[in-house]
Amino acid sequence: MKYCLPIVKNMLSDIEKIISEELDDFDFFEIWLDYIEDLELKKILALVEKFPECLIFLFRRKELKPEKMNKELKNQIIESLKEKPVYFDFDIKEQKNDLDNICGSNLNLIASYHNYTETPGLDFLLAIVQEMEPFQPKIYKIACFCKTKEDAITLLNLASYLKKIKKDIIILGMGEFGYLTRIFASLWYNELFFSPLSNEESTAPGQLNKKQFEEIKNILGLE
Repeated sequence: MKYCLPIVKNMLSDIEKIISEELDDFDFFEIWLDYIEDLELKKILALVEKFPECLIFLFRRKELKPEKMNKELKNQIIESLKEKPVYFDFDIKEQKNDLDNICGSNLNLIASYHNYTETPGLDFLLAIVQEMEPFQPKIYKIACFCKTKEDAITLLNLASYLKKIKKDIIILGMGEFGYLTRIFASLWYNELFFSPLSNEESTAPGQLNKKQFEEIKNILGLE
C-alpha cells in the first residue's frame, strides 16, 4: 500500500515543510500547483531536487474549476520537468491540449478522468480508458461521484477488468457510496491511496485519512 498526501497550500514554503514532516508516513505527495501564490519555476525545480521520486504535480483546481495559472509558466514547468523523476496528472477531458503537447515525451503521466456529478456506465468508462491509450500513461486514473451502491460496483468492476489486462490504475468513488471503492479498490487494485492529513484538508468528497484507513484494515485483519 502506497499512501499519497494531497497538498493544497498557497505558499511553497508551507508545502516543503509538510513534505519534510511527513516523509516517513507517505510515499507520494500530490502538489496542486494552481493554488500556489509564490509559484516560480526555480522553486519547483528546487523542490524536485530535494524530494525526488515522490512528487505528483497537477494544474487542476478542485471540482474542475477553471485554471488561473499563466499559460507560459505552466508550459515552462511542464517542459522543464519532462525528464525529471516526477509524475504529472492531466485530465483527459479538461486538459486534452496539455496531453497533446506532452504526447511522445518521457514524462511520467497519470492520465485521469474526473466526474463530480455521476458515475457513467462501464462501457463509457472503458471508452475513456481507450481515449487515454495513445498517451501511454504510467497510471490510468478514474474518479467518479457515486450516487448509488451500483455506481460503486461499476467502478470496482472497472478496476477488476483493468487489472486483469495489466493496467496500473487508480479507481476512486466520491461521495458516501464511494467509500466502498476507496477501501476495496485500494486494497486490491490501486497504485496509490490518496489520504489527506484531516477531513478538512481533503481534495475530493469521500477521502479517508490514513488513520481511518489503517483502522479499517485492522478491523478486516489485513496488513
